[in-house]
Amino acid sequence: MKKIICVLVMIIWSVGSWATKQKGDILLYKGETYELRTYCLELYFSQNPQINPNDFVVWSTNLWRGYIATFEIIEDTLYLTKIEGRDKNYQEKNLMKDIFPNEEKVKVDWLAGIIQAHDNSNMKNFEYGQYLLFELYADSISEIKKLNKKEYKKFKNNQLKLLKHSIYYDIYIDEIKEMLKNSNDSSKLSNKRAMDILDAHVFDYLPKFLTD
Repeated sequence: MKKIICVLVMIIWSVGSWATKQKGDILLYKGETYELRTYCLELYFSQNPQINPNDFVVWSTNLWRGYIATFEIIEDTLYLTKIEGRDKNYQEKNLMKDIFPNEEKVKVDWLAGIIQAHDNSNMKNFEYGQYLLFELYADSISEIKKLNKKEYKKFKNNQLKLLKHSIYYDIYIDEIKEMLKNSNDSSKLSNKRAMDILDAHVFDYLPKFLTD
């Protein structure tokens, strides 16, 4: 699955030694601003080893990746439009010019699956007022769902229920346990721990919205 690197990064940052909630990248859609739950650039970096994310300057404990990327949905296509970071003197720097020197915006064609984002209104216990989910394939967006908190919970529970009745559920559980194998805490390798992670990240594993 093309999003596996993104999922791995989120899981490591959620169960590793960094307890601080990490800032997400930015998504712009129809004049509204959302925070992405998917680290879309991490897969691009893994596919382009000449770009070393370790060179990015980390200036905040809630931003270990060292940058904030901005994406925008324009006419059913997802574009990368900005990468904000810091130079070695901790001054603001547009990293977009370093990584994509000849591009003002870049089509996101390296990622496929369900992308999810949320606004930051009415945040409580990491739940939000509005959610945006969309299917992305070959830089084209096929379906967008805008849901409030109640609708999101209902839809997520339904997708998880459908996944549990599919052949992929056990495969994903084993996949998560394999990714956590290097953890010092053996309890993190249990089936329950893997199930909890899949419950929380179900949309990061699904290649598309499931139907009855």
